[in-house]
Amino acid sequence: MAKFQVNVQSPSEDRTAFVKALRTVGDISLKRAAELAVYLERYRNSTLVAGVDQRVAVHIAKTLTTSGAVAAVAESKTDTPMMCCPQAAQAFKWGHLRTIGKVGLR
Repeated sequence: MAKFQVNVQSPSEDRTAFVKALRTVGDISLKRAAELAVYLERYRNSTLVAGVDQRVAVHIAKTLTTSGAVAAVAESKTDTPMMCCPQAAQAFKWGHLRTIGKVGLR
């Protein structure tokens, strides 16, 4: 069964609505959602979630699009559900849904 990912091509100009949408789809705290919004503004065309079913990916993309963001669904290369949740001033890596992973800066 194919898995899908959601790519955020451009965040919403209304940051409040975008942060609310991120909190809704990721079930994350306000602080993490705000950090993620800043990250997605800086690094456009980023993958937000990967390894999810098509129905879930379409729902996430629709929720983000409703907030004013530009999001697209694409086929994923991974089968494990993941969400990109960067932490400020750290290198970023993929973690399982609702987790943040740190990588030492090199």
